[in-house]
Amino acid sequence: MKNLFAVTALGVAAFFGNVDRDFSIISPVYAEQAQETHQTTGLVKNVKQDKGRITLAHEPVPSLKWPSMTMGFVVEDQALLENIKPDEKVEFTFMKGEGGRFIITEISAI
Repeated sequence: MKNLFAVTALGVAAFFGNVDRDFSIISPVYAEQAQETHQTTGLVKNVKQDKGRITLAHEPVPSLKWPSMTMGFVVEDQALLENIKPDEKVEFTFMKGEGGRFIITEISAI
C-alpha cells in the first residue's frame, strides 16, 4: 500500500511539475491532425499514377467557395489511382497540404 501511495504521489508530482513546460512544439501536430477536408465530384480528365497526379473537371466545392473548374491534384497514395480511368465520374475528398498543394486523400468511381 505504501508503494502504491508513493507511485501515485510521484505521478501527480510529475504531471503537475510539467504543466509549465513549453508545449509550442505540440501545436503544429494538432493543427495538422485537425486539417480541414473538402468533398466534391468530378470527371477524370487525365491520370498519371506513376507520378501520383490526376486532373479533374470538378463540381463546385462549397466549403472553399470554389466554382466548377478543371485542375490538377496530387494523391496521398499512388494506389488510390489504380482503378481510376479518364472520362470516369468520381467522388473525392481532399485537403490543402504543404506548399499550398491540394492532396486527394480518398477517391472512388461513382
